Amino acid sequence: MKKYKYRVYWDVTIDGVATNIELDGLYESESADPDEVMIEIDADPDLIGDDFIGYPKDDEEHEVVWEGFPIVIPVED
Repeated sequence: MKKYKYRVYWDVTIDGVATNIELDGLYESESADPDEVMIEIDADPDLIGDDFIGYPKDDEEHEVVWEGFPIVIPVED
């Protein structure tokens, strides 16, 4: 089955500051429907904060609030 590739962004609030973080690399899915992929990514237990560029990587405690669903943008081959 064909795999579709997506760029993924997520609106988050880190320590009270609203920002947008990006998945490091592309997300691959068998679904061609970005709305379905948003739900798939949201439910994916293998994706964690450290997979995203802009997520705090130090040993400090941070308050992180994930806002809504991810933003997915199809990538053409």
